[in-house]
Amino acid sequence: MPRSPAKPGPHFPFITGALVVLSLVAFFIWQFGFGVDESVADAGFPPRDWASQAPHRSEHFALSTFMHGGIFHVLANMTVLWVVGSRLERLLGPIKFAVIYILAAYIGLVAHIVLNARSALPMVGAGGAISGIVGAWVMLHRRLGLDSLAPTRLPSALAVVPVWTVAFLWLGIQALSHAISTAHYGGLPAYAELIAGLGAGAASTCVIKPARRVRSGMPATGLEPL
Repeated sequence: MPRSPAKPGPHFPFITGALVVLSLVAFFIWQFGFGVDESVADAGFPPRDWASQAPHRSEHFALSTFMHGGIFHVLANMTVLWVVGSRLERLLGPIKFAVIYILAAYIGLVAHIVLNARSALPMVGAGGAISGIVGAWVMLHRRLGLDSLAPTRLPSALAVVPVWTVAFLWLGIQALSHAISTAHYGGLPAYAELIAGLGAGAASTCVIKPARRVRSGMPATGLEPL
């Protein structure tokens, strides 16, 4: 049976919190006011614009990561980002966390563009970036169960389920989100973004690791929930 994670020092996950708040504000105030479909069409990121180096739309990559294609899409993304991201940020610190988030977002974007370079369908959401956060958490806790996310709140039968199942749960949530929202149209390329981000986050932990003082005495860099 996996050992229960240990407590880290106190640290509020400001980066994660800011990303969640900005995304919720962008969706419920701007997108709802302007119209979800209209806002996606106007400020989403079409892969063909990057491939053609269109100057008037390339900056929309950053903007599009705070946009979503529907209520389920934004709530699902922000729930996973807060549950996993807040714990990862406490473990790594805000700078290392931000590096993984941005790196996974960019690599996910590149994967999407490579497979769908001519598409005019706009891409929105932080799927690639959040995938990177999930991948990093899973990699750092690969020897633990789901108790690495909620060590005192899960039934014992669930606590011992391998933590890597979180990655499959995340991909399943995204598949459902794609089916009922306007986000990430494009079939395989949309999932390539998620899988590439997941791999980028996992691979980044070969270099980006918790500080020694945080790792000391902690089984597989485990953390107790906030």
